[in-house]
Order: sequence, then C-alpha cells, then structure tokens
Amino acid sequence: MTATRDLFTVSLYGVACLAASMLAFAEGNFLLPAALTVPLAVAAYNAVERRGFGISTLLANSLGIVAITVALIELAVRDIEGRLLFGAHLLVYLSWILLWQRKGSKQQWGLLALSLLQVAVGAVLTNSGLYGLAMTLFLTLTVWTLILLQLIEAERRHVTTPTLAPSPAANSSRILIAPGSVAPVGQAAFGRWPVRQILAAVAVTLAGATAVGGAFFLFVPRYEFGRHAFDESDSPLARQRRTGFTERVRLGSFGEILESSVPVFDVRIFDATDDTPIDVKDYAVGVGLDEPLFRGATLREYENGEWESDARGYSAILSTRPLPGSVRQEYRLQPLGSRTQTLFAIAPARAGEVDGTEQPIRLSRDGGTLHRPSDVRTRGELRYRIYSPQAGDRRALRNRLLSYDPVRRAEELEAFLQLPDQLDQLRATAARVGRPDGAHAPPELIAERLVAFLRDSGEFRYSLSGELIDPRLDPVEYFLVNRRAGHCEYFASALALMLRAEGVPSRVVSGFKGGERNRLNGSFEVQQRHAHAWVEAYLDERWETLDPTPASERNLTVAASAPPVPLWNDLRSAFAAFWQVYVVDLNLGRQRATLAPLREAVIAIATALRDDFWPSLRALAYSLATDPSRWFSWQGGVVTFIGLLLVVAIRQVGRRLRRRFARLRAARAAQRRRGRRVEFYERFRRLCSRRGWIAPPTRTAREFADDVAARPAVASLSPQLAALPAELAEDFYRVRFGEMDLPAEIIDDLDRRLTEFETALAEPANRG
Repeated sequence: MTATRDLFTVSLYGVACLAASMLAFAEGNFLLPAALTVPLAVAAYNAVERRGFGISTLLANSLGIVAITVALIELAVRDIEGRLLFGAHLLVYLSWILLWQRKGSKQQWGLLALSLLQVAVGAVLTNSGLYGLAMTLFLTLTVWTLILLQLIEAERRHVTTPTLAPSPAANSSRILIAPGSVAPVGQAAFGRWPVRQILAAVAVTLAGATAVGGAFFLFVPRYEFGRHAFDESDSPLARQRRTGFTERVRLGSFGEILESSVPVFDVRIFDATDDTPIDVKDYAVGVGLDEPLFRGATLREYENGEWESDARGYSAILSTRPLPGSVRQEYRLQPLGSRTQTLFAIAPARAGEVDGTEQPIRLSRDGGTLHRPSDVRTRGELRYRIYSPQAGDRRALRNRLLSYDPVRRAEELEAFLQLPDQLDQLRATAARVGRPDGAHAPPELIAERLVAFLRDSGEFRYSLSGELIDPRLDPVEYFLVNRRAGHCEYFASALALMLRAEGVPSRVVSGFKGGERNRLNGSFEVQQRHAHAWVEAYLDERWETLDPTPASERNLTVAASAPPVPLWNDLRSAFAAFWQVYVVDLNLGRQRATLAPLREAVIAIATALRDDFWPSLRALAYSLATDPSRWFSWQGGVVTFIGLLLVVAIRQVGRRLRRRFARLRAARAAQRRRGRRVEFYERFRRLCSRRGWIAPPTRTAREFADDVAARPAVASLSPQLAALPAELAEDFYRVRFGEMDLPAEIIDDLDRRLTEFETALAEPANRG
C-alpha cells in the first residue's frame, strides 16, 4: 500500500502542477499567480508528505478568506478580463491551500476538482493547439491518478485487514484459507505491483473517452455564444494572443517583433481556374518582386518618430467575383485585435472575400490598405481569399498599385509630400544625394540615387538596435546623419522623407517580406520576424515599390531569428491549423460540411435497401414459396445456406447468453449465501452494541475484535469464550474477502458459542 500511496501522491501533485501550468500558458503570464503553483507544490510535497507538516483547518479557513478577498480585488477591475481572471485566480489560491494541508479523501478530491476547473478556464483563454495537446496529457495523468485513488480507497476499506493466519484457539480443521492467501486489494488481483494493469486501464479509459467525446463533439450542433467581447477587447490578456502588427509605427518598435518566430499568417496560392497550386516565391518573382511582399498598412503622416495612417474613410470595395485568369491567394491570419482590421496580400488585389461573411473587403483612401468587414468578429484566426492577376499579365502588373487608391489630382498628392519643418539636415542630405550637381533631375533618377545611397553605398548597416542617444533629435535624422545603423523602419522612413524633401510623393508601407514553406502542410508561413517596412513613391503616374533596406544583412538577421528546430515549428503550425479548423472554428456550417459525406452514405444505403434490396428479397421469397422447382436452383441453395447459417448463429448466441445468465445467477446466489453466512458477525456486533461497545467506522473487524477481547468483562471469561471475538473476525474475513462458504456445521457451532458468549456476559459478575 505504501508504494501505491506514494505513487498516487506524486501523481496528484503532478496533476495540480500541470493544470496550473496550462492556466499560466493560457493566461500568458508565466510568473503570477498560476505559475507559482509548481514551486509551491514542490515545497508542499517536501514539507507535508515527507516531514508530516500541514496547516491546521483553522489556518486553512483563514487563508481561504484571504484568497477570496484578493480575488474580489481583481474582480473590482470590472472589465471582462477581470471577471474571468477573478475565478481563475481564486481556483489557484484555493489549490495552494489544499496543497499545504494533510491529504485526506476530501482534500484529494478537492485538489483534483480544482485542477479540472483550472484547465476548463484555461480553455476559454486560449485557442492554441498546444493547449489541446496539453489537455490530452492532463486527461491521461488524471485518469491514472483516479485509478490509483480508487485502489487506495479500496485499500482503506479492505487492505487494512491483516494477512489471515489461524487462531491458536481455533480448531485446525477449520482453517479454510491458508496463511497469506488474502493479499491487499492493490496486489492480489494484479501481482506484486499493478503498473501494467493500471496503464492498460488508463489506455482503455482514454480510448473510450476519446471515442465518446469525439462523437459527441462532432455530432452535437454548433452554436455561437457571446465570447466575442473578450476576443475583441483591448485588455492585456487579449492583446497577448495577437500578433505584433499595428497600423501605427513608432521608430524602434520593430526590434522585438523582428526577433520573434510567432506565426502571423500563412498563405497558399492557386490558379483560380483549375486550382493548380502556385509556389508563392515563384509568383512573387513573376510579378517583379525579389521576395514575396505582403502589403499591410499604408502610413503617410510623420511626426516625432511616428508614422500613422490616415483614416479619412473608404473609397472602394473589392468585388467578390474574380476576373477570368486570376490567381487566388488563400490566407489564414492570426488574431490582430479589434483596433487593427488590416488584411495582407501580394499586390494587386482585384477581388476578395472573407470566409463566413457576405460583406466585401474594403480599400482605404490613404493608400489602398485592405480592411476586413467591420462586422466580422472571429474567435481566432481569420480566413480570406484575395484574387490577383496572373504573373504574366504585364498590363495589370504594370499598374500593380494603381488600383489600390484613386490618387490622381495634384492636391491629393500634397498629403504625401508632408514634411516636418525641423529636418534641415535631412533636407540637405536629400539634395546632396538626389541632385549631386545641384541641377534639376527627374523624380525617377532622384529615387534611384536615394535608394542606392541607403542600400548600396556601404555607409549604412542593418541592425535590430536603434536607440536614440539624444532625445532632442528626430530619430530619422539621427539615423541618417549620426548613427547610420537601424532596421527596416529607419531605412524606409529616411527614404520616404528624403523623397518628400525632393518633391516626390511617397509613403511608408508596413507589412511582411519573405517567409518559410511548411514542409508538412505545404503552406507558406509568415512569422513576426518577417515584419518589414518599405516605401512606395509616386513615379510616372503610378506608385512604385522601393526597398532601401540592405537585403543581404536583413536576410542574415531573419535567418538568425529562425526557430532552432524547423521541424518542430512545422509540426506546431500544422497541428495549430488542424486545431483551429476542426476544433476552435468548427461552426454549424463546417460541421454540416464535415458530416455531409457520412449523411449522404447513410441515405444512399437506406435508399438502396428500400428501393432495391427489400423488394428483390420479397420477390425471391414469393418465387421460392410458389414454385417448388426453384428449391433446387442456385437461389434456393443460397437461401438454404443463409437460413442454416442463421440457425447456427442464433443457437450459438443463445447458448452463450444462457451460460452467461447462469453464471450471473450463480454469482448472485453465492453473494446472497455469503450475506447470510456473515450473519454470525452481524449478530456479534449487535450483541456488543447492546452493551455499548460500538465499532467505529475506521476500525477493522480484527481491530474491533481485539478491542472487545480487551474488555474486562470478556477477559474474565473462559479461554474458549474469550477467544471467540478473534475467531469470529477470522471467519468474517474468510467469508467476506476470501469468498469462501462456511460449512453448515461451523455456522451452527458459531451460533451455539455466540449464545454461550451472550449468556456469560449477561451474568451479574460480567455486567458492565
């Protein structure tokens, strides 16, 4: 029992630690409070289980009041996050209290219940596929722990029985069970230690639970409930579940994002006509890009180191019907939050639609930023499609960015020439580089010289650090004149502002450049480390893409930020996609689409049986019944064979059922006989109860017999009668746990001796 109890205790603490770790992962806070459960559990195990220390009930109740008070303080935040975390943290605090108490049955079941509730709350806080894997591990460990707990509960009731040995006062002819034949419950059925059997029970239980739960999850109709408020809120907990993209860029903010391998979106490209897959990198090269550029927000207003988009309204709506010969870009975008509705795509976008909505995708006036419909709310990732021209459609690609905004008039271009007054050194640098001889130069040549100055001159280097030494200086001017090291947003900002200084309309575009192909599911995955900023300049009556960032240095930095184990990243992304589609986003429409083939197959089988099989069977039966000559045909032979086969099968099934019912009746009869046979022990207990000798629930039969034998009234009896309680306990164990039937003569002998025992105790000298 000690080994089983120790294993159960370790498993119980493991369940508590795993549940708290899952809650910490879901909450995105690996310090307070859920993550503290692990060190507290280790300390509690050493103090409570190893050294016997445990807090008192009074102290536990006092700490419970403190826990509720602390949780109520969190509730006072009065936002949806505070209300949810109020309950989550209260569960954590209560589990801490139980960990530091001595573990009885009440504390053990309470700790398991609190752990299960923590996992349930965590499932509300995250859509991560890793959480689904952790839930599988939690279920396995919990089932294992529950089986161990059941063994211990059985041992508490039965195993406290000592190994039976014959009583010295008993007649040797009455030894029905050899010494040591009744072993503890946890060992008798399973051998020395029931690990393999427990593992088998865990596997069977998990398989059954998975089958039943999977069927329940798949077949129960899906309905949406009010979770959108939390998913679209701007609380810290909601923000930690989103990517690092924003529609406002502050210089220096890209550094942390560019070192993160968190997925932002993945994309697949197909020929819209025949669904032929197209390699993303090949398509990018075909449209004139060195790497895939996924256009995001267009930024045009600059002030004090910060770019911001212009929200003057929306000027265009994308059609949902693609033109003939289009390419379809399919995106799976991770959450960006309610304040960011930007969609990403390789330009140009000719049509598009968002899954699950009939609302169109919108185009902003400030530069053609794609926006999801305002009424679209998503619990997790967003799926949408963008249709663009084929790589060989030169006419459409020449005006690749022209369709993104309606800028035509000179007064509208003025917004893209805005420049702060204090950037004198930037203006001087732009003039020196763009017009080295001071003469007039065409805008295309000025743009080419400025790009070469930043990207190819060797005077600037790519770096993720871009701290501003002197806060009185403008960050772009400081980068351009003094530091000359920074990442893409510094290069793009410097180019855009220098172009404006030279009278060339320009804007900064934030998005993503490059990505990696997932080798498992074939998608092209873009991570936060691929975040990029570049420039669009209005040249020759259209917007041209200009990228002044040194490509080779940036590529080295992006590669250095890659996950150390690419295969693990591919597995994670593939599983996350499966989890999101078939678990998190399994709505009623997708559920119907998944079950449609099964439903159609069942309907087809039922229709075939109704329309073809049963009429044919009835016709055959009628033909055989009315035409005896057909009894000796092949149809008659088949019917005879099937009939005989059914008769044999029914006979075999009936025989097995009769045997099984006979065994059940025999077992029930034996159980009733054993119940009657133990009546002698119940008579002994009633006899003792009348004298005030009550058997406590925690005392075993042997311990109670020893207590009775130690009574002065019993000790003064004859040796044969004084030994009767111990003999009764032994016979009780043989019948109750050894599943043995006492012969009738022994039962009669026990009844006779019990009568003598009762008579002797009733004598005046033995009363009391």
